Amino acid sequence: MKMYRHGFVAAFLAACLWGGSAATPPAPQLLPPDTLALLSMPDWSQIRGSAATSPVQLLWNDPLMRPFRDKLIKKLETEVFAKLEKDTGIKLAEYAELLQGQLSLAITRNGWTGTPDPLPGLVLILDARDKAPVLNAKLTDLRKRITDAGQTLKTEKVRDVEFTRLTLNPGAESGAAEAGPVPKLSLAFGQVGSVLVAGMHTRDLERVVGRLGGATMPYLGEEAVFAADQQAFFRDTQVFGWIHFAPLAEVLTKIASTAAAGEDSPVQPDKLIGALGLKGLKTLAFGARDTAEGSVVDLNLNAPAAERKGLLKLLTTEAKEAGIPAFVPADAVAFWRWRLDGKKLWATLEGMMNEIQPGILDFVVAQLDAGLKERDPNLDFKRSFILNLGDDLVGYQKAPKSAEPKDLLNQPSLFLLRFCQRRPPVERPALRPRLVPHAH
Repeated sequence: MKMYRHGFVAAFLAACLWGGSAATPPAPQLLPPDTLALLSMPDWSQIRGSAATSPVQLLWNDPLMRPFRDKLIKKLETEVFAKLEKDTGIKLAEYAELLQGQLSLAITRNGWTGTPDPLPGLVLILDARDKAPVLNAKLTDLRKRITDAGQTLKTEKVRDVEFTRLTLNPGAESGAAEAGPVPKLSLAFGQVGSVLVAGMHTRDLERVVGRLGGATMPYLGEEAVFAADQQAFFRDTQVFGWIHFAPLAEVLTKIASTAAAGEDSPVQPDKLIGALGLKGLKTLAFGARDTAEGSVVDLNLNAPAAERKGLLKLLTTEAKEAGIPAFVPADAVAFWRWRLDGKKLWATLEGMMNEIQPGILDFVVAQLDAGLKERDPNLDFKRSFILNLGDDLVGYQKAPKSAEPKDLLNQPSLFLLRFCQRRPPVERPALRPRLVPHAH
């Protein structure tokens, strides 16, 4: 019996330690599949630890930045933080210690089709980790401050977790007849273990709370369109962002078409969005991290090659050598090279503009030619420039001469654009030979 008792105690302690050290799942495992956008910092303590040596923080702390820094901070304190404190009694500085684990902000579709009802959802996830008791005390104090400020709070249960709902626009009333009713906006917040969860819609809260409790239900990380970007860009990042642009383009097209209905406009919104190529853009993603060499940011626009047109096709580069040429000096502080086929670029631009408004680009070129021919009748913009564009754009920059503002804004730089051939020779009258006396 003594052995069993000791075994039970050991098992109980192990369970407590295991449960207490269980990490909060990352945002993609908590959010619903219909998430439209996500900005996440998976580990705030890691960001805080590397902030002292990060290039951005070093720039921010530089003495030369002090006038700008002081002015910006003062403006935020007087125009944002002071107003927030006056209206709600909330001091954001008091909540800074709660930032220990992940901090994520997401927008969910929530059945949104472009109309005011329903609206997209907003979800906030903040993990306080070992500051869970502090989080509980802060939320209790927050409820009291809001109530003391004269606002009404409501309580609701989400999977047996108590949430407090605050109406954000209590004075919302029906607008003009053509505008329709103004929807009331509200925000609910509650604590699940060490995690603060806040959101506009109960449906989103149920998903997040359920996933935090281990419930089996679909989540964003399972979606193939997100998983591909996560695998390529979000691993080992300190900050990452993601936008599911395909459904956004669909809704934006509908909103623009509805707004333009009945208007006599030469450019239709649906045609404009299609010509720009935005309908071919699936997702946008970025991931940022600090390394020993500096900050690294990966940016990705996911658009299948077969569906690229307009702006997305303009950005398509050639698969050619893009290393640093020998003529770039060793003391250059910045360098870039873009292998872009100029002729293809012009053809794409021409097609895009003609799809939006036929003939508009030809008109612009004709006006440009007319201006050039006033200076030189032999100049032809399209023949001399466009048809000779090459496939290489190179640029580099040197350090400023001094730390003076005028020198910082005028760093020595060079930009080079390759042409395929020289301008076609201009026919001129033959020169007659002439004898010139020569002195010995």
